[in-house]
Amino acid sequence: MSSIVTPEFSLNVFTCPHCGVTCVFESQMIPKLYKGTKTLRIHRGYEDHYETADPTDFFEFYEPLEYLVKICTHCKEITLWENGEMVYPTGTAIQPSEYMPEDIANVFQEAQSITNLSPRATCALLRVCLEKLAVSAGGQGKDLATKIESLGLSPRMKKLADACRLTGNEAVHGNYYDLDIPKEEAIADAWSLSRFINRLSEEFFGLEADAAEMIEKMNEAKKLRCS
Repeated sequence: MSSIVTPEFSLNVFTCPHCGVTCVFESQMIPKLYKGTKTLRIHRGYEDHYETADPTDFFEFYEPLEYLVKICTHCKEITLWENGEMVYPTGTAIQPSEYMPEDIANVFQEAQSITNLSPRATCALLRVCLEKLAVSAGGQGKDLATKIESLGLSPRMKKLADACRLTGNEAVHGNYYDLDIPKEEAIADAWSLSRFINRLSEEFFGLEADAAEMIEKMNEAKKLRCS
């Protein structure tokens, strides 16, 4: 988890939203105007020769802060930046935990698909994931806070769940994401919340699944000894 670096315009190393690998990105300026090929006069001995050339200085480029392409050195896919914000791709490469129930994983993936377009909407959808996780894990109560409380989580996991709940509530009901923070910080919040939801999925369902697998292995071993 600690290796994830949220993409920012000022960074040359961040987590690729395509492949999910944290690596170096190469910047490439975008041509704005092609000035045309030029005919060069080259003097060789007693004769002049004319050759056409097409060097890059025959292009006029956008300023990097206007438009810039950054290329992942791992998967070679591009990210497109406009006015210092990433406008392509619109989502992230964060995948739902293998232990997350399928119906919740579908909502999680929907949230990931719009992170860079609307981190606020992503956080709101992740709150939906949290409530569905709490119910699937046996949580009961009239509201999400009560459902989380009823699960009897460890203090560490309770804090994680509350962080997800409060962030999701602010995305739905508050104006924090409208007024108080820049978009890059909101995107970073969405990435963090996504990791929290995955961690809670592992806590709610992963340990039980691993324990069931281990019990099955031990039962099979016992049968083999008795056969």
